[in-house]
Amino acid sequence: MPKHEILLPAEKDELLARIPMASMPKIHISDPGLKLFGIEASSGDIVKISREDATGKNTYYRLVIK
Repeated sequence: MPKHEILLPAEKDELLARIPMASMPKIHISDPGLKLFGIEASSGDIVKISREDATGKNTYYRLVIK
């Protein structure tokens, strides 16, 4: 399972300056990945997902929804 973490407010603001929130992929608040890492996410948080595969390290962002 790739690492999941909540962005800090400053990181969230920086990301939203580049990517509109409306176009960001979503993740459900009860997603198993969040539960696995013990993340207490709230609706509106942004989760950073770090994944490593054959192409190298990749970072994905998801908007937490209910």
